[in-house]
Amino acid sequence: MAILEATLGALPVPAYANDLDGFITWQNAASLALAGDRRGTHYTQAVPPEELKRSKETWAAVTLTGATRHRTGVFWRADGEPIYLEVIAAPLRSDGDVVGVFGLTIPIDDVRSDPPNVQLSRRQLDVLRLLVQAKSTNQIAEELHLAPDTVRNYIAGLLKALGARNRLEAALIALRNGLVSLDLD
Repeated sequence: MAILEATLGALPVPAYANDLDGFITWQNAASLALAGDRRGTHYTQAVPPEELKRSKETWAAVTLTGATRHRTGVFWRADGEPIYLEVIAAPLRSDGDVVGVFGLTIPIDDVRSDPPNVQLSRRQLDVLRLLVQAKSTNQIAEELHLAPDTVRNYIAGLLKALGARNRLEAALIALRNGLVSLDLD
């Protein structure tokens, strides 16, 4: 266990663990630097009021179903300022039972950035949602009943509209600006 804690503690991204009641039990150095020492406090204290509902839904999905969840949202930094984070929350298990939550957070630059001024069609948003889920061109084509060349054209148009250089950057821009959600329900 000490080796695992030393390894996780050295991660360059903020990591934390919560008990099943939602209280923060462990933070690595990067988490302490970003959010301050929140050990012993409930995770909801790191979340602005407008984000509480989504945070509680994510918490319930992880603790009740044992599913790993990804979401983006605003959280409080140690200095009280908001920060936009990508959060990956996974169940901690003991003998097959969920006993807590392990999380990694990836800060997304500039919480105050304005979303790109783009108007996407319903079909472009459909393609973008699947792109964010890391679906291949062929998987998107199959799911939307389109030809792969048509999907490639949609993706090329999305890259241009979002000012992205590649699919990953388009997905990050879309998530950062709330065009789509990463919650995979």
